[in-house]
Amino acid sequence: MYGLLLKALRAYVEDVFEDDLWSRVAISANCEGYDFNEIKSYAEELFQDCARAISEETSVPFDEVMFNIGSFFLCFLLRSRYSKMLKVLGRNLGEFFSELNNLHRHMHFKFPEMVAPFFTCASEYASGLTLQYGSTRKGYVHYTRGIITGIAKMFDQPVDVEVVHQTEMSAIFRLHYKGKVASALDDRFRLPATVFFEIFPFSILLDRILNIKTAGMGVLRVDPTIIKKQFSDCFAISSPFIELTWENVCHVLFCTLIAYFVTQQHCVRCVPQGPNRTEVYRLRDVSDMIAVGLSLEDLSLHDSSRHRVLIGEQQSAELKLALREEQAKTKELEAITQRAEEENKRAENLLYRMLPQKIAMGLRKGIRPVGMSEHFENVTILFTDIVAFTVICSKLEPIEVVSMLSDLFAKFDELTTKYGVYKVETIGDAYMIASGCPEPTKLHAAFVAEVSFALKETTEQTPNPTASPPENLKIRIGELCKGCWMFLTSIDVGGFSEHCVPRWT
Repeated sequence: MYGLLLKALRAYVEDVFEDDLWSRVAISANCEGYDFNEIKSYAEELFQDCARAISEETSVPFDEVMFNIGSFFLCFLLRSRYSKMLKVLGRNLGEFFSELNNLHRHMHFKFPEMVAPFFTCASEYASGLTLQYGSTRKGYVHYTRGIITGIAKMFDQPVDVEVVHQTEMSAIFRLHYKGKVASALDDRFRLPATVFFEIFPFSILLDRILNIKTAGMGVLRVDPTIIKKQFSDCFAISSPFIELTWENVCHVLFCTLIAYFVTQQHCVRCVPQGPNRTEVYRLRDVSDMIAVGLSLEDLSLHDSSRHRVLIGEQQSAELKLALREEQAKTKELEAITQRAEEENKRAENLLYRMLPQKIAMGLRKGIRPVGMSEHFENVTILFTDIVAFTVICSKLEPIEVVSMLSDLFAKFDELTTKYGVYKVETIGDAYMIASGCPEPTKLHAAFVAEVSFALKETTEQTPNPTASPPENLKIRIGELCKGCWMFLTSIDVGGFSEHCVPRWT
């Protein structure tokens, strides 16, 4: 089901009832947050689920709710861009319903998967008409009754709509005009058969038992053997959905009737030889017409057949061009999106390196820095620096000092991750580590002790670029006292400082 019907249903609720009813209906029908797109398909059961929810919320019977929605649907269409199309469909109700099926076929260009109902104006008389309705959907008889009432209002023709007979998917409606008599149909002028078949080369003349009496040259060119055969032996009707009888055919005189050949030998050019020779093909475009030997001259000059073929070919070319442009834009958008995601990941990684992860996530959520300050009961802090760093700097170029520190501190960073401690900052050759914050732990002192041994071992494996004879670097860890390293354990407060270069201390 396309979103156009659901969009009209929502408009009905919002126009007729209080503001918050739709939100309750959407929750009940499991469509909360849906912004119905008229050319998008939705679940078939969603429409009736919404109607049942309206019935429960308003205590109005379900059939009456469906009738009201159907009646409102015409008002909704008349407020949209479809109003002009509806107003020129006919001069009265009889003409309107006779052309309604053709309108549905036309709308297939915009709604290609639309399964439209079928209407047949069975009989029309001075005081009303009899209308037959059929659909593949169940439970829409009263909705259709509402639509009929809305159409009558459009023609300023008050009617009583009587349901003479109904099933789940079909119904017979009798429309009784009130206070206004429909005009009688004009007499049709007579046209010689030879002229008629020249104008309409794909016409077929049937008798009352549906034998083919004669046909136009377009049909005979496809299969010249169909004369005097039963119509059902040569053709099958795909639209409208009717039983093939004389009475039913008379009821759909103003509708487009689509039939296709069912005989195996009907046109050698149309049917491939071999095991697939009984397949039936549809002509989709001009190339298919060329393949079976048809041209525009074979189509009727006096209806819209030629025009529709040409328009379809033009639309096909325009759609192909639009599709190529859309595909190019989509690829470009995908590339931009991918680059944006990569940049976003790099920014996140940089932020997580500068700040504790939970602090960084809080900033992304918009939490103010003051609100992220915390109190920590026990924290152990470790300071390290390189022995004789001033002497080393005096013998190296600045870029060499930066390279040496970068290599050494990169190894330190890996160790802080491995041992679960937090790197607070580096200043010059000093490297500051904390445990117990920003994630509290009872083993803060043990973690710092373990990482200190790892830092010492790593540093002693790193060459001193200025030493002669060659030797490795050495670092001071905390304060050495009687052969032991001393760390600072205390009560601390951790918070975020919002400066030009943000930091957590």
